[in-house]
Amino acid sequence: MLVNPLFFGNTPIGFFDGAENKDKCGIGVHIKLDLHHSYKAHGAIGSGTNIRAELIALWLALLLCRKLNIKDVHIAGDSKVVIDCFNNRATLNIMLLQAWKERIKDLGSSFTSLQVFHIHRIYNSSAGALSKLGLSSEEGFLLIEEYVGEERTNN
Repeated sequence: MLVNPLFFGNTPIGFFDGAENKDKCGIGVHIKLDLHHSYKAHGAIGSGTNIRAELIALWLALLLCRKLNIKDVHIAGDSKVVIDCFNNRATLNIMLLQAWKERIKDLGSSFTSLQVFHIHRIYNSSAGALSKLGLSSEEGFLLIEEYVGEERTNN
């Protein structure tokens, strides 16, 4: 477990989180390209479990990085189960989630360098807040915003 992911040189870092409340799931992703440029995303993904939300949030983090043409990236999250499954240190044998696991593995193979690791929840607060915001969003709605400094761009 990484204690405090504040500095990664020139390598972008992405954070992901999923949330579940009363069978409704939200996801949140925060991709930091550097100290001053980032993307934030959140959305509602319907009903399910927290594990499902975490898997889909990891998938979104990887997808967003690929769409931004990022080839080398670190991805961090607070779901040890999902991260251990991705890194082949554990199995997650839930038939309903098999398709998501396969999508994530396929997407992960498209990077030149990809490290996915576990961090403590307190260092994942931005993605956590975004996933909670996703809980109150309209189902199927995904918002992706670009930030330069603290300012949201108009894209």
